[in-house]
Amino acid sequence: MVSSFVQSVGEWKRILEADDAGSVSQLTEDERVVAKKLGVQESELVSKIKTGQYGQLRLQAKGLDLGERVTAILGALGSKYRLVAVLWEQSKARWVLRIEAADKVANVPIAAELADDVVETESEQDLERLKNLVLFGVGRQELIFPR
Repeated sequence: MVSSFVQSVGEWKRILEADDAGSVSQLTEDERVVAKKLGVQESELVSKIKTGQYGQLRLQAKGLDLGERVTAILGALGSKYRLVAVLWEQSKARWVLRIEAADKVANVPIAAELADDVVETESEQDLERLKNLVLFGVGRQELIFPR
């Protein structure tokens, strides 16, 4: 479950006000068995499932936004550079950009804090930091530190 990504009272309110009654009827038999074994109400299980799904959707949206920004950075480098995947590593609280770079595949780690700042505040400083990490990750350091 990714409930830690629900960050505002408004988001919690939307989740909690959703139609639990209709959702309870949509539980699978396995989910009902799990609820019974854990000793929780089915409506509580539905609420937790919805919270997890909502958190997952937010995470996916953040990844898509980050990917669009990286694609723009790579576009300036030419057609030999292509974003293949944007992966979330929960255990390390970071994003990993998988980039085809000329003759290799580069995995570029991006701290969650930087990704959040890039997506949410869009400050020039944060965008520049992202650009530098991408350039370094694909072996184009000369564009960061011109000689």
